[in-house]
Amino acid sequence: MKSNGFTLVELLAVMAIFGIVVGWGAPQLFSLIEKYRADTTIRSLHQFIYAARLQAINSGTLTYICPTEDLENCNSDWSNPLMVFSDFNHNRKVDTNQSEKVSRILNPLKDGETLTIRASANKKYLVFNSRGYTNGVFGNITYCRDNDLHSARRITIRLGGRLRINRDDDQDGIVDSGSSMPVEC
Repeated sequence: MKSNGFTLVELLAVMAIFGIVVGWGAPQLFSLIEKYRADTTIRSLHQFIYAARLQAINSGTLTYICPTEDLENCNSDWSNPLMVFSDFNHNRKVDTNQSEKVSRILNPLKDGETLTIRASANKKYLVFNSRGYTNGVFGNITYCRDNDLHSARRITIRLGGRLRINRDDDQDGIVDSGSSMPVEC
């Protein structure tokens, strides 16, 4: 008599092979997802900063990027949402009576993620002038997840206002800071 099903031994063998393949592939899948998340976050931040630079050029006045809790005042905690605004009276805060308003908001972070800014003169904000230059505030912004160097990404902001997403030049799996040294979280 011929049966049309699988034997218990065949079923257990297939399940064992499936378990080994999933156990081997799952960490690589999670690593790929984390890498994609880091790349997406840094690209979103890059576009956000670039849009602020264009706003400064188009509006003809200083345009700030800074973290905020209340959408009016800047603070120094880059885990807060980021806002962009044109500052017509040059006081580094949004004055609604001066026709200033927040033009963009970005909240790119989830639990375990950090943004760190290292800017000239220890500033905790970025500012672009009407020519698209950084108005003396230049440096870099580093993204990290759970202090894992493999998830670290960095944007470098140059004095002339140009932005660059740092790459892994030495192919060690960690983004370089620009001097062939790995980024630090």
